Amino acid sequence: RAGADTMSTIQLAFGQSGAEVARHYWQLAAKEAEAAAEPIGDRTRRGGPLFDARRATARALVIDGDDRALAGCQKLGGKTPVFDPDNVVTARRRGCGKNFSEGWTARDYLAEMTEERLRREAERCARVGTLAFLFSVEGGSAGVACRALQGARG
Repeated sequence: RAGADTMSTIQLAFGQSGAEVARHYWQLAAKEAEAAAEPIGDRTRRGGPLFDARRATARALVIDGDDRALAGCQKLGGKTPVFDPDNVVTARRRGCGKNFSEGWTARDYLAEMTEERLRREAERCARVGTLAFLFSVEGGSAGVACRALQGARG
């Protein structure tokens, strides 16, 4: 857990565009966190408001209906993955095909899985200060992102 007065940030990346931006962002963030971290034995532990120090993983979710777009995120970090495997949310099916309404109406299971994992990630934080959403506004994943944003308000 981050300190009681530290506000954590949780990032949600939707679709192929969001996953690509998140992959590059977290690659840099992980390197900086490891460089600033205190060594623990023969390795370092990522921490701070962007990482869960206990799990050494990013406070982030990566969501897409098609798991092929998420392959780069799942492999990021090598032996010490950057993302918690449970926070890489996929339906293991075809994506939304650049169709907003497909993401908004037909992907209920993605929205439900996203809300559940977001709730679980938020409960691990002392305080959540920011939810950062990354997605392309033209894609079908934008429909899923808007559903999740609507659910996050509650």
